[in-house]
Amino acid sequence: MTCLRCLVLCIFVACDFENVVSSDTDGSSMAGADTSETSDTATSGHPPLPLWYQDMDEDGFGVTDEVWQGEGPPDRFFASIPGDCDDRDPFVHPDGVEIDNNGADDDCDGVAAEYGWLALLRDVGGEVELWLVSDDAERLVRVTDGLAADPTHGVGPAFSWNAQHLAYSGPTGELHVLRPDGTDRRVLSISADWLVPLPISWTQDGRRVVYSDSSSCSTDLRQIDVVTQLDALLYGASSSLAAPAHSPVEPLVFAGTFDCGDADQALTAIDLVTADPETVLGSLGRSPSTFHIGWASDGSRFAFSSHDADRIRVYDLATQGLTTLYQGASTPLLSRPVFGLRDETVFVARHDADSWEIVAIDVASGGDSALSVPGLLPQSQLTWAYLPAERDPDCDRDGLGNGLDAHPGC
Repeated sequence: MTCLRCLVLCIFVACDFENVVSSDTDGSSMAGADTSETSDTATSGHPPLPLWYQDMDEDGFGVTDEVWQGEGPPDRFFASIPGDCDDRDPFVHPDGVEIDNNGADDDCDGVAAEYGWLALLRDVGGEVELWLVSDDAERLVRVTDGLAADPTHGVGPAFSWNAQHLAYSGPTGELHVLRPDGTDRRVLSISADWLVPLPISWTQDGRRVVYSDSSSCSTDLRQIDVVTQLDALLYGASSSLAAPAHSPVEPLVFAGTFDCGDADQALTAIDLVTADPETVLGSLGRSPSTFHIGWASDGSRFAFSSHDADRIRVYDLATQGLTTLYQGASTPLLSRPVFGLRDETVFVARHDADSWEIVAIDVASGGDSALSVPGLLPQSQLTWAYLPAERDPDCDRDGLGNGLDAHPGC
């Protein structure tokens, strides 16, 4: 504090000039500098200058990487309280509220309280079973068994967008809906023959499952309310619809459409409010069984595989841009892409020779790594979600006692 400022203060209060703290001319010093003068004066009754912590997101909590010591902060990007674990996000700080399924440690307690899991179908002893697999494929957890006696039938699963439920469609016109821990299982009757196994998806409110009735060349797009069990028509198509995928943020469905003749498949957007279809991309080939769509969690783009099944492409809704994310060899089939890990990774099923495996593709670099999952069924969708610790499945759900399914929530 300069002498001039001391004189101003002494006009209003009684000053003891012998105890005035002398510091840098700007009244502050960087932490780590020689503050012995401040410490000496502290022993004579004056507290040391406070510390201020860099707070670039201005949420009132700073980080300890950059610390300022002075009577006040040098600018608005410093706070008096440390402890921020992500200074790029104003909603993440020690007083933050932990939000389910976003992959972040919102309250900076060192635990995100949620883990990334893929849900898929496996052939176990000739029967279809629903399993959860950690996104590093090191932990496997059985959710439920007995979905179908024939592993060549049925399709799914699909996580609801809020990760509260999983859905799986059976071979005889039924829909299984259950929680990720295997509880609250319901079997609903749907109006579809399911002659060709096609993916299902959830509406953005996490209450209704969207599916296509593939029993004819004029496939209908339908939805069923998992609470009221009301099965209703969403869109009646004049051609067949493959792999309907509902947007996570708005009433919009993208699907592959094809005629029973020789016409190529096209990528079609269907506005569920106006029921107006719009062809986005054409000439995608004639193999609807390898056509699948996986949305990013923010609804800005989706990944898809098409007839040649040797590449995964990404379509951006805002720019209407189409890019190739991953190019495989000519022999392996690539299908069922799904975004995961904060949309930084796309998981895809890859078929090579007589086996299926999961490939994790880094969106930024295009690099890939293979995840081995024994018994992965070819008709299995891949679906991914964060599961909070309190909703994680039991630690030995598979009953094998081999520790494979021991995850951080146990």
